[in-house]
Amino acid sequence: MYISLIVIVIVMLAGAVGTIAVATKGDEHYSKATKGNLTQSERIPLPQGA
Repeated sequence: MYISLIVIVIVMLAGAVGTIAVATKGDEHYSKATKGNLTQSERIPLPQGA
């Protein structure tokens, strides 16, 4: 019983550490990709005459 609780706690801690590691990494090209997406979204209505 205690062994299973220890295993569960270890898995939870590993998941928390992995989540924090991925969340803090970030994307280097995120701002450039966002700017490109915004530009493409602005161009869509132009041919439609809106």
